[in-house]
Amino acid sequence: MPSTQWKEINEIFNESERLVDTNKQLDEEIRLFRTQSELNFGVKKSTPNVKLKRGSYFGSRKSR
Repeated sequence: MPSTQWKEINEIFNESERLVDTNKQLDEEIRLFRTQSELNFGVKKSTPNVKLKRGSYFGSRKSR
């Protein structure tokens, strides 16, 4: 193969390596975000604790 084809193959390989590294980094960021979300809102809740604040908590204070 001519050297220009090897150069192109090498560039494609290097780009694919960068994409793999970026993908791993994004996977780690997503994992950390999910962990933080679970700590903030409880595991597997569909919504944050907004409903608790609006309904039961403030409602119970008004009735006291």
